[in-house]
Amino acid sequence: MANSLLETAVSTSSLQPRMAEGMENLRQLISVNGEIPDAYGMASSHNPRLGSMPMLPHGDMSMPPIQAVLTVLDLMKSNPRFESMGFHMFLSATKFMGYLNRVYTPGEVPTLADFIIVNGALIDVFLRSILLTDDTDIRRDFQQHMNLCEGNLETALARLPVHMPHTIDHITALTFSVYHAIRSSQTSLAWSLVTTAIHMSITAGFHRASSAKNESRQETNQKAWLFWSLYSVEKGLSLRLGRPSSILDYDITVPLPQHDDPGITAYTSTFTRWIRLSIVQGKIYKMLYSPAALAETPERRATWARSLVEETKKIYKEVDKTSTPTSNNRWKTASGNETELSFFSENVLFYSTLTLILKSLAPDEGSTHHFASECITTARIALEKHQEYCKALGPDSGRHIDVYVNWTILYNPFVPFIAIFCHVIESGDVQDLNRLQAFVTSLESARMYSQATANIHRQFQALYNIAQQFTEIRTSNELLNDEAITEFDEYIQALGIFPSRMTYNDSLGLLPSAEADDMELNGWGWSQAR
Repeated sequence: MANSLLETAVSTSSLQPRMAEGMENLRQLISVNGEIPDAYGMASSHNPRLGSMPMLPHGDMSMPPIQAVLTVLDLMKSNPRFESMGFHMFLSATKFMGYLNRVYTPGEVPTLADFIIVNGALIDVFLRSILLTDDTDIRRDFQQHMNLCEGNLETALARLPVHMPHTIDHITALTFSVYHAIRSSQTSLAWSLVTTAIHMSITAGFHRASSAKNESRQETNQKAWLFWSLYSVEKGLSLRLGRPSSILDYDITVPLPQHDDPGITAYTSTFTRWIRLSIVQGKIYKMLYSPAALAETPERRATWARSLVEETKKIYKEVDKTSTPTSNNRWKTASGNETELSFFSENVLFYSTLTLILKSLAPDEGSTHHFASECITTARIALEKHQEYCKALGPDSGRHIDVYVNWTILYNPFVPFIAIFCHVIESGDVQDLNRLQAFVTSLESARMYSQATANIHRQFQALYNIAQQFTEIRTSNELLNDEAITEFDEYIQALGIFPSRMTYNDSLGLLPSAEADDMELNGWGWSQAR
């Protein structure tokens, strides 16, 4: 359906040549089988590194030189800009050294879980070292070591059995694998891994406070951080993929964890807010966009939306309480400004989440626009916060932006750009058009670092070009006739980014109004015909 509508729209003679050219560029984003490619993910079965990975003997899997490893570990301890909380909160530096010794000590026989944990942690350490190092040669060496660790992790992951023991080592290994899949833009793989890890952690009782009665405080905290880390990723990916969460919130009794080191309270608070926001994300799907929610009246969904807005704002208000001059020193940018970058990215995620909630509201009474004015205003703020984040990073920040794109723009449905794009098409607002252009420009320096960022930049660029051309036609003496307008609307509907006037409340607003049962959410807002 999508491909035939696209072909019709592009080939029609009633469209102005400039519009036809822009639409042709968008059509070229369609894959040969008629599907719009997911900018952020691909199934693990289609990953050549995982799908054809030979089962190598243990001795054939080389590791980075131990001296290089010790160098980056020393950097982690000594650099105040290198968060010293350990590895994603769920693995202390002391415990990591135990895994490291088993992998590097001759005569030791590490398990696959040991091997994955060490390589997963080193990927993170080398990546952060690359971000904090200005020396080009050192960056190149760190990049080579990180690439080796990525290959090792994927090799070991391919060798894991389908049924694994529900041990803390295997759950930790899967958690590192989930983070790697997200960082390397493999959404389907991340989803498969996180659902497996969640099932294992629940079977092991990580979600129950009663299971920690006979454990040390350190072990209890590690299990809690593991569970809640997996929880937050699963909720975010579920919303992004338009799937129900596999986690039942009413079955969880383990409280949100605290970190042993009081000196990193700001970072702990940031991570905890991320978890609390993921709880809201689970509610967004259930209360606003699930089939059951879509069967409710608009008035009832609006009430739920307002409730979720207030819950989200309550979480966000805590940012100011933990953003202090002392904690800000840990996020010193290259330009010398002491700025807590994590809070900048939190701002983007916060306003993006609010936009998604508000998009479920009916348009203002008497309005000819698809979205409520509050939704458009919030989307504008989200794009502005994105610009503030990029500015705070300073020059030569492509690698930083790439990491940020994977975890903020692509990890969650980034609705603000789509909402503003739709508004520009409807209103011809030049200022909003400039916002779209600034967003596209901000991603240019990060294109070279990952295929996902390159894909999303190309897609956003194509959408901006269409919006620009459409605005120029609106403000000139050129007029699209009724037939051309209808064809353009069909084209946009086929792309799944502009909701039908009759059914704007029937989906996330990112799907065509027809044949909804044959569609699924894909990527940052594309729809994909099966």
